[in-house]
Amino acid sequence: MTIEAALKMYPPTAEQQMVLDSGHKPSVSGVLIELFARAMNTDPETKEEWKADWAKKSQRKWMPVFYMDDNNGFSFDFSDCYVTSSSVGSRHCFEDEASSDYAAKAILDTWKDFIIQ
Repeated sequence: MTIEAALKMYPPTAEQQMVLDSGHKPSVSGVLIELFARAMNTDPETKEEWKADWAKKSQRKWMPVFYMDDNNGFSFDFSDCYVTSSSVGSRHCFEDEASSDYAAKAILDTWKDFIIQ
């Protein structure tokens, strides 16, 4: 999966396109990550989209965790799985660890622009 492929699967809404056209890096990155995550969570054969059910504590929700330091800069660290309860806002999450790992590594620069710009 690439961002380009995700945009073909899920063309931006009018509101998302306005954000993309704005050039505001963190906002543009947020829209790109949203569409990429949606495409990653869609079965390519059935076109069925997996969505996190935040009310279902037994459902695993995988999300990438990033690391930043003076020596290595910004990098993907690992994927983690949390139960529904959280002290932070909702995140883009994935059905399994492999998808979360891939999503982090495939668009690392986009995550960086979203998180630290």
